[in-house]
Amino acid sequence: MKSAWIVLALLASCSGTSSNQSNDASVPTFTGPPAQHRAAVTSCAPTTSVGNCALTTPDMGNDCTNDSECNGNSGRCLSTRGTCACSADACLADSDCQSGSVCACSTPDYTGRENRQNHCVPTNCHTDGECPAGQYCAPSLDEMCGTFLGVTRWACTTPNDTCRLDSDCASTDFAYGPAHCIFSQQLGYFSCSTAQCAG
Repeated sequence: MKSAWIVLALLASCSGTSSNQSNDASVPTFTGPPAQHRAAVTSCAPTTSVGNCALTTPDMGNDCTNDSECNGNSGRCLSTRGTCACSADACLADSDCQSGSVCACSTPDYTGRENRQNHCVPTNCHTDGECPAGQYCAPSLDEMCGTFLGVTRWACTTPNDTCRLDSDCASTDFAYGPAHCIFSQQLGYFSCSTAQCAG
């Protein structure tokens, strides 16, 4: 199972597509904010969802079977890559994270199959006010694995962005599903991508 996940992850990096338009007349003009953005510094509530992983045929043995076996803040026993393992909130506020990071909350907007609790992610902004005029501090799904890992970065939107919402992305990949508006570190702006992992 683990090897299959690695192969699929590698395939995702090849089959995922990203637009690479430059800042010219073909780049759309966006007047509104993205669906999620940081108008002010926020804090996260402790994760309350129940884990209690119930895999009976794990690939490599279970580290836990019940949340009560897990330590740390809001310790949870979660299924991950074919086994049950303990997870915990890594943060409740940005101050719990290293410099250059923010705390991404364990809400449906920010979590994926692998990141289901509060977790620290890299960023070049903490609020909209730290971005250039007219731009916003917005979350981005993982550039290589999309919704599988959930939000793994925050970044300022830019004048070069080719999307601001997932609905701006019309393409759909047969294997990996609908495209998402994701910040590309290589391009330096938000663009549509169908990159996805499975596991």
